[in-house]
Amino acid sequence: MSQQEDRVKESGNQMLLDIESRIAKGVNEAREDLKAVTKHEKRVMELHQNENEDKTALLNEISRQKTMIEALQRTFEEELKATVSERTKQNIRDIKTADNSMGLTGFINTDKEEAKVDQNISQIYTDGDSVSVTGMAKNIDIVAMLSLMKSSKK
Repeated sequence: MSQQEDRVKESGNQMLLDIESRIAKGVNEAREDLKAVTKHEKRVMELHQNENEDKTALLNEISRQKTMIEALQRTFEEELKATVSERTKQNIRDIKTADNSMGLTGFINTDKEEAKVDQNISQIYTDGDSVSVTGMAKNIDIVAMLSLMKSSKK
C-alpha cells in the first residue's frame, strides 16, 4: 500500500472514530434521559387520587417520551455498531487450499480485540488433505499442525 493510501485509510479511520465517539455520547445521553423520565414517572405515580385526571395525562405524556427516547437509543446503538463494524471489518473470500496445503487467514494468533472486529467470510474451499483456518483463531499450534500434515503424507 502506498503512503497516500495509508494516509487516506488513517484519515478515514479517524473520521469513523470521531463518529463513534459522537454516537456513543448520544447513546449515553439517551440512557440518562430515560433514567430521568422513569424517575419523573415514579413521582407522578405517587400523586394523590384526587389528582387522577392530571396524573393520567402526565403518565400518557411520560409514556410517549419514554417510547421516543427508547427508539432514539436503539437507533444510536445500531449506528454505533455499524460504525465500529465499518472501521474494523475484514472481508475474506475465495480462499482455496488443495493438495496437502494449509491456509491461515485473518488474525490467527492475534491480540486484537476480537469483539470489535466484524469479519465477512465466504467461499472457503479445502480439499486433498488440506487444512484451512479462517477468522480469528488465536492460540493455534501452527507448528503442530504442519508436523501432523507432514507425518500424514508419509
